[in-house]
Amino acid sequence: MPDRPVPPVALRRPVEITHHDHTRVDEYAWLRDPDWREAMRDPDRLDPAIREYLVAENAYADAVTA
Repeated sequence: MPDRPVPPVALRRPVEITHHDHTRVDEYAWLRDPDWREAMRDPDRLDPAIREYLVAENAYADAVTA
């Protein structure tokens, strides 16, 4: 049996978010670039850590759908 691709695991970096007096923890908030509109226009502006994770996710998707 061939080796199965291993999915990337996003780091957990907890961020507390309070909205309407309700506080929650988003462990993956770091994946949301604060300047995402600019990153959509110019992908070179995307945070390198986010880019690295997205490249790994895309490589995994390509491997499992090949």
